[in-house]
Amino acid sequence: MMLNLKKKKFGLNALLRRFRANTKGVAAVEFAFIVPILITMSMGVSEVWFRYSASDQFTRYIFQVGDLLARETELETSDITLLHSRASTMMQEVETHQLIEINVASIGFKQSDGTPVTLWTRSVGGNVITFDPTEATGMALSSNAILRVEGRFQYRSPFALILPQLTSATRRAVYFKPRETRALAIDGNVAEQNTNWDDANE
Repeated sequence: MMLNLKKKKFGLNALLRRFRANTKGVAAVEFAFIVPILITMSMGVSEVWFRYSASDQFTRYIFQVGDLLARETELETSDITLLHSRASTMMQEVETHQLIEINVASIGFKQSDGTPVTLWTRSVGGNVITFDPTEATGMALSSNAILRVEGRFQYRSPFALILPQLTSATRRAVYFKPRETRALAIDGNVAEQNTNWDDANE
């Protein structure tokens, strides 16, 4: 009876030794641990690149909109709407559908003291974007005007289907001096607000 127990104990030890010596499944276990880390790192690097690319192209888009509008002698609201609708073409490889808002405004500088005031403003693509015209103080001489273009871009990551929180908002505001005229008119009006901006007696 004792002999049988010893044999069984010896057989169990041998089995454990063989199990420890068998490394056939080690690679599979290591692979299972490493793959999630590699996937996470790859997604992180890709996300950084996507965000940088989207932000860079959005900035270029806002500058292009301002440059194109500043070249005109007079504007219409439809001109701004058209440029907004062309965002997907001007921002290549970036999903822009219903994610971009732009605001275009003319800021005049009073003849009396050079204080900047809003002459007209147009917002396209979402909520009305408001701003403080005094942020343009010192950007032009009295009785002149500049064009202000602001854009807001709601970035949505390609991985948002997996992680919905991968979204962010980007805002850019740029200023341009009209190329051909002292102040750009919109829909036939140089000033819809502060109509006496260039009157020294105001």
